[in-house]
Amino acid sequence: MKKAIIISTALILLSACASQPPQTLDQKLSESTTAADRKETLRLACLNEAEWPASLQKVRTTGRHGTQQRQRLKRTPEIREMKTLCRQMDDLTTVDAEEKLPPKELASACAAKVADKKQKEGKGWAEHADRIAHICKEMTGKKL
Repeated sequence: MKKAIIISTALILLSACASQPPQTLDQKLSESTTAADRKETLRLACLNEAEWPASLQKVRTTGRHGTQQRQRLKRTPEIREMKTLCRQMDDLTTVDAEEKLPPKELASACAAKVADKKQKEGKGWAEHADRIAHICKEMTGKKL
């Protein structure tokens, strides 16, 4: 009897520790209660997605050389350009931004980036392009 209780308790505890799948962007946006929360969620999603290819590559995890290798992967022209586009789209909702590009122009720049990414072959590039298209649509309010 005691063994059964201990085993069932252990099973309950283990099932509670099971990893949950990460939330989708739509789930995160639905949990955002204010416009500032929504803006920050979109900004972070865009910047994280901009680093997508570099975040998957295997690098040394320790020491000075590992740090330098990770930084080198994040400094590619493609990643820099995508991060710049993310910041420009984020400025659309910033009241005191110095220079704002029109949403239509940002949406067309984003569509060009998505088209470039869809041309790439390999695992995950189509899904990556779809995620970027969704983020751009949410940030600019324009359909790509």
